[in-house]
Amino acid sequence: MSLYKRGGTWWTDFSVNGQRFRLSLDTTDWREAQRQEKERIAQASAGKLTVESGTFSTIGVS
Repeated sequence: MSLYKRGGTWWTDFSVNGQRFRLSLDTTDWREAQRQEKERIAQASAGKLTVESGTFSTIGVS
């Protein structure tokens, strides 16, 4: 679990059951970021928060 600031906005980076979550907390207040981080971890532990999977393009190899 870690909080870090990027461009004035707090972000969180944590893992639950081997799944990594990197989320913007949309706040500039450190105390609010700590509160939101705890909420997001609880949501992820309960299975209410999912990792958005990106679409990857295929590279043709010839």
